[in-house]
Amino acid sequence: MGSPSWKSPILWTTLHAILWFLPLALLPPIAPRFDEMSFADYGVELSASARWVIQIGHMLANLMPIVAAALLIVLAFDFAAIRHFRSRPDRRPAGRLWIAFMAVLPMMFVGFAVIAIGLPWMAFRHRLAG
Repeated sequence: MGSPSWKSPILWTTLHAILWFLPLALLPPIAPRFDEMSFADYGVELSASARWVIQIGHMLANLMPIVAAALLIVLAFDFAAIRHFRSRPDRRPAGRLWIAFMAVLPMMFVGFAVIAIGLPWMAFRHRLAG
């Protein structure tokens, strides 16, 4: 049997790169805006999860070169792992789990961030509306 194809690992790693890049690129500019808002002035308390998401956004903004380098390392490992799992048919189920894990994890973080920030934001807008 010949060597495994390069197409599939490149496609999956590209998809993973997009899914991981979006929260890392969008959170740093958005989180400081929520930090600057005075939720307490309108009787809206930020939850611990919202404060955590805002702190993560600040940390990502401050450490962006390191985060970018770490993402490249993770994606290189991702490519190697997918290629390894696809090299033999008996490893393909583990490869599918790896592909799903690398796709679902950033989406879970985005969902968590949207809920953690979105709920206080909706309460804040409700208080502003009267």
